[in-house]
Amino acid sequence: MATKFDSKEYAKSRFLNLCEKYFPIDYLKLNISRKGFKLGENTITLIEEAQKIVNEAEITHDVIPRSTADIFRYGTVLLEIFNDLSNYQTISQIKSRSRRGYRKQIEVIDFDQRKIEYALKKSPSPSIKTEKDEKMISSFKKEFLTLLEEHNFSQLQNNIKKNQKLFILDETEGFKLFHSLSRLINNLFEKINERKVITKQIEENKSKIEKLHDRILELQQLQPQFQMKIKNQREISGFNQLLAEKEQLLNDSNLSLFLKILTTSLERYIKMVERRENRKLEQRDAFLGLILDPARYPGLDEPLWREIVFILENHGIELLSSKSWFNFSNSDELRQFIVNKENLFKFSRLRKLEEEMLEKEDSMMKNDEYRYAYNLQSELKTSQNLLENLEKNFRELNTLHKEISKEISEEEQKAISILH
Repeated sequence: MATKFDSKEYAKSRFLNLCEKYFPIDYLKLNISRKGFKLGENTITLIEEAQKIVNEAEITHDVIPRSTADIFRYGTVLLEIFNDLSNYQTISQIKSRSRRGYRKQIEVIDFDQRKIEYALKKSPSPSIKTEKDEKMISSFKKEFLTLLEEHNFSQLQNNIKKNQKLFILDETEGFKLFHSLSRLINNLFEKINERKVITKQIEENKSKIEKLHDRILELQQLQPQFQMKIKNQREISGFNQLLAEKEQLLNDSNLSLFLKILTTSLERYIKMVERRENRKLEQRDAFLGLILDPARYPGLDEPLWREIVFILENHGIELLSSKSWFNFSNSDELRQFIVNKENLFKFSRLRKLEEEMLEKEDSMMKNDEYRYAYNLQSELKTSQNLLENLEKNFRELNTLHKEISKEISEEEQKAISILH
């Protein structure tokens, strides 16, 4: 069966074949509609981009690559042709075979090949300086390599950004070079800026560590004096006796287990309820207070304690069975341990001791010498903890600095290999 002849496709094919030696065919798109022919949007955008580059170069006197100049030169003609298309069309007579095999001559609307080629050939070159792509690329590579070796990354990034837009055809070597180099240098620039921030943090950290070292040394020299003042005052006030009793209680195995069960079960119960039921416990803050310091939490009253016993009785085995130190087999055993009078007395006594020690501490703090010695001791402990954290952070920053420096060196080598 004979294929139906498409006159518009015929004219389009002839037009593209004609323009192929002037305009890159992969970028020349021609659309067919009922109204006729028109350039594709991407082709128009490409030509307008070239026109913009040439117009700017006329002001800045920059050199542009030949590939972009050709898009401007022949693209401008193409825009003119399709803006006045009727002036560049003609009627062509061609022979066509009918369905019955007869050959006949038909007339079709065609592009005026001679007129279009004449317009393309006679189109003036842009009134700016142009250079072969290869020569420009070679020049750029030398310039960029020098900047890279000088570590002038800021200027390198600016030069790449400025010249990248000159190469508008993504199949050209210039476009590919700038595309890969731009991404690499931007990444390199980010890492360099990141390293600068880390370097500043290291310097600040080092300065803090040095000052803290000096202060700790000063406090350590005073330590025997303020420790003696604290010890004497606590002995006189009876604080040390209370402290000794507290330490004895904390060494009691049953009380130690009691506190473990209390704090661990409440911590796990909060997580269990919030995860399973997706709700916040009404007693959450109270439970957290007990978890942080069961001996000092002030809000432990009868209703709260009954709620805790209820939780342990109903959920204790589930909450604590995975712990190696937990050896209760059922909830009755667990409840008996928690409400055991002796355990409750020890817990109550521990809380009372904390209260009495706090009262004595408040009383002693009214003494200027004791308060001064106490504050120095607190400052020493705080400074030592802070120093430990700063030194840890200092080591981490130095490790990170080395890693980023290595990455920067690797990125530089990649850039150098592209530019050679």
